[in-house]
Amino acid sequence: MNRRTKSLLRRYILAIIVILSLTFVFYSNTLTTVVSTVNVADTQDYTSGLKHASPVSPFSYVNNYLLNSEKTRASTVKKLLPFLNKPKDGLVDWNSSSKYQKCLLLVKSMYKAHPHWSNRDIMTAYDNESVEDLNLQLAGERIKIYKQCFLDNDIEPIEFFKRLSIPDVDAYDFQKRMFYFFRDITASNTDYFHPVIKNVKSGEVVSKPKTKLTPQEYNANIIGNWRKLSRGKGIVLTVSQSDVPLLRQQFRVWKELGNKLPIQVVHKGTEINAELEQKIKEYAIEMEQDVYVVDLSPVIDPDFAEHSIQNFHNKWYAAIFNTFEELILIDADAIPYVPAEDFLKSKSYKKTGLRLWRDRDITHERTLHFCVEMAPYFEPTLEEHNLIGTTLSYRLTDSGLKDAKDSEGRALYEFFQKMYLHHVDSGLVVIDKKDKIHSLIMSEILHSHTRFGRCTYGDKELFMLGAYMVGESYTLEAQSAAIIGTVGYEKEFSRHYICATQMGHSDEDNRLLWSNGGLRTCKFDCAEEDFNKDEEYYKKRYQNLDNLKAVYSSRLNIDGFIIPDTTVNKWLQLSECRQYMYCAHVDDNREKDKGTLVRLTDEEKQKVNRISEFWNSAKI
Repeated sequence: MNRRTKSLLRRYILAIIVILSLTFVFYSNTLTTVVSTVNVADTQDYTSGLKHASPVSPFSYVNNYLLNSEKTRASTVKKLLPFLNKPKDGLVDWNSSSKYQKCLLLVKSMYKAHPHWSNRDIMTAYDNESVEDLNLQLAGERIKIYKQCFLDNDIEPIEFFKRLSIPDVDAYDFQKRMFYFFRDITASNTDYFHPVIKNVKSGEVVSKPKTKLTPQEYNANIIGNWRKLSRGKGIVLTVSQSDVPLLRQQFRVWKELGNKLPIQVVHKGTEINAELEQKIKEYAIEMEQDVYVVDLSPVIDPDFAEHSIQNFHNKWYAAIFNTFEELILIDADAIPYVPAEDFLKSKSYKKTGLRLWRDRDITHERTLHFCVEMAPYFEPTLEEHNLIGTTLSYRLTDSGLKDAKDSEGRALYEFFQKMYLHHVDSGLVVIDKKDKIHSLIMSEILHSHTRFGRCTYGDKELFMLGAYMVGESYTLEAQSAAIIGTVGYEKEFSRHYICATQMGHSDEDNRLLWSNGGLRTCKFDCAEEDFNKDEEYYKKRYQNLDNLKAVYSSRLNIDGFIIPDTTVNKWLQLSECRQYMYCAHVDDNREKDKGTLVRLTDEEKQKVNRISEFWNSAKI
């Protein structure tokens, strides 16, 4: 071997040694950071205090899997030649892996970490409350994984689960465990699982989707396909049998506002029989509205529907299983004062895709202690944060939350740290369903949870808490709810007041947008019930029962609204109307009292009172 050849050989050997040495250093240094997909320096404050994932969490399994893979690659010769130790899953490095590869490992980890997992576990009460808290956190993790894989990346689930090759597990098994409210669906079903949608005026019925997918393909991912096929804009309601007559009144208001958007009345299958459907048809024809009835019984598990979907709980299914891409979800007794398009075009809605309004500023009613103690389970674990980058808008347990400047942060602080119960009036909610469907499902999970379902009054705050938990943005208007009605004056106290049962919501220009609670002085027929409870009180104020009935049934007259400064004048609750009657006050001393008193212009009064007249004249 000549000198030139020996020199070249030494150079090659030296180059190989340098490369292998650098490889060793690189893999040694990445061993402890293999799971990080976010900039640690940027998130150091955020991660402080995050809980570690439970051993049954898919994120715990993935984290351990990746660390063990790195340790194996870092051993002996394999640390120098990592390509010799490629894992059987094909995942060499988390950060450089494709989204599909990550989803394979994430979904597989659900079954590996917890073979018998099901989000239905949230409805089971345990002796150990920490198990109930953990089940809520796990359900939230799974919803976020579902969103990332089957909504954001549109992965076809049938082939995906074939590739996973988990015994006795397919797309239908995954779907039933994830969405416990569905009927049992398997690959053997040859019919589309789809609501029955009926145009009440024409009688036209749609019972299957407009899709090129086979029933098996469609049924394997109902939520994803339903979301994908949602189209257009519309108005959505859900009603009990006793509320059906209210539809005539609301349809009358929509007619007055020139509404041309379709309206869908969604029910679980037992609320609207043929007789009630005929009434809805008559109301739709009379009020010239395009109305559909959506029956969810072909899709929803009948046992779950009977025992779990009650009262306010129906609203999640109306919000999810209408056919619209964008919608106004409205209670039967809520009243709009502006056209539907105004809500859907507003900057607040366009900014986030979910617009909510604040409730009355009532601070003496509190949530339960165990509710606020569950705050850490709303947040991502350290492993979830590192693996998929989940970073929520606020840390619920952070003392700095009290300094939140926006309405959304302030509401979270007041709920989780001050325990205030009331934050959201959900009588009207504006939703981009294509963007927020997983958020709505998370809200349903919170409502169904064996403990947290008791933490709010119905569905109200769950709209914001579901969105928060899955990392979705939302708008909670900063201005608290007003009371609307006739403005009075108390000379002895030098203050204005309004007493009524209706809450109202306005925009930044003090334009009245909508109100909740109907437009009668009392929306309930409860005069006799109230009178008999406290005859002395009602005789003193109304002389007799007939006078009380006349007052309760009278049309609400609106000439202004008040948003009280509750640091000076708290809401005053009266006995009238099953204690739904409140009074709000504003002092003449404006330096002391920062409350808002708005007197409507003559034009505004004419408009809103015309709506009040129409609403009351349409009462059956």
